[in-house]
Amino acid sequence: MLKKFLSTLLLSTLALAQINFVENYTRHITTDSTVRFYAGTCAVEFKFVRSDIVKVTFFEDSNNTVEDASLVVIQNCDNVRWSLSDANDKFLIETDSILIRVDKFPLRIYYYDRAGKLLLKERNSGGFGYSGREKYVFFEIQPDEHFYGLGQKGIDIDRRGHAFSTYNQHIVGYEAPLKTMQINVPFVQSNYNYGLYFDITFPGYFDFGVSIQSVWHYKVEDGQMNYYFIYASSMREILKKYFWLTGFPPIPPKWAFGFLQSKFGYRNQAEAEGVVNTFLEKNIPLDGLILDLYWFGWGKMGNMTWDRNNWQDPVKMMSDFKKLGVKTILISEPYINLSSINYSFADQNKFFAFDSTGKTYVFQNFWATPSSLLDLTNPS
Repeated sequence: MLKKFLSTLLLSTLALAQINFVENYTRHITTDSTVRFYAGTCAVEFKFVRSDIVKVTFFEDSNNTVEDASLVVIQNCDNVRWSLSDANDKFLIETDSILIRVDKFPLRIYYYDRAGKLLLKERNSGGFGYSGREKYVFFEIQPDEHFYGLGQKGIDIDRRGHAFSTYNQHIVGYEAPLKTMQINVPFVQSNYNYGLYFDITFPGYFDFGVSIQSVWHYKVEDGQMNYYFIYASSMREILKKYFWLTGFPPIPPKWAFGFLQSKFGYRNQAEAEGVVNTFLEKNIPLDGLILDLYWFGWGKMGNMTWDRNNWQDPVKMMSDFKKLGVKTILISEPYINLSSINYSFADQNKFFAFDSTGKTYVFQNFWATPSSLLDLTNPS
């Protein structure tokens, strides 16, 4: 055990030694909604979205401080009242909701509520940093702090003591709990009344006290490191403010909160009808039946038409289900198989994600035969 601990400590020390952290404060500039602090070759900017929400952006090159556009955040700055005061070795930034302390030597960030309670602080020996194209930010873990959120994971609800990537991928055939599954959201909530949303599209990695027990950090492979600090009096209110920032999801219909039956997958109409009838016979409530990829046929992802060899009369089937109070849900994928009748059209219209040369990218080893991925950020 001691050998393993020392090995982990050595690896952590070596990794940290390669990171260039923000150095001493040199100057700052302000606008109506921002203050930017320069430190060594880097800069850190605070942009006030609301009195309780601030965007913090790290620029590893202080000569290039152009802010990345967001694909997620829908809100802009809202004429926030804030003040900046110079207190010798530190700056104090105040809004109606929070107090931010920015130490000068070196430049480190602390967040407090208006009563003076410490919410979050950067690691003294390094907050923001970079190594090559990778970007980092390190925070200290408070003794009784716990972390929640971050998407779909087969681990403890409290993420403290876990480390995992934030790379969305299609997971199939797993037999044990996984830390990184289908949906990863870089939004974390703490019982210390704050939430952080990292508005970055590059793959990342969270570590909540695994490498260093008293420290948590986030690393991204590339791009511009930034986060939105969200303060509220409860975790419920933090979540509301996160939705305000990024958009509230529509409320599903009432039946969607009921029992939905699914598996991979029902291969034909007779099998689907048999499942619904079995539920009725056993007097088990059923609100919806989800049909996986066999409804359009194996290797035909992207056709968006029924495989009539196995689903002879899907309209009547769905109508019969509806009369029984059972909705039918058809799975649809953002992938289109090369063998799909729609592949050529989508390819010609440049609807797919592409490689660095601008050529449509083909997932040759895709589990459901070679396919390309629809670029859902393309307006057309």
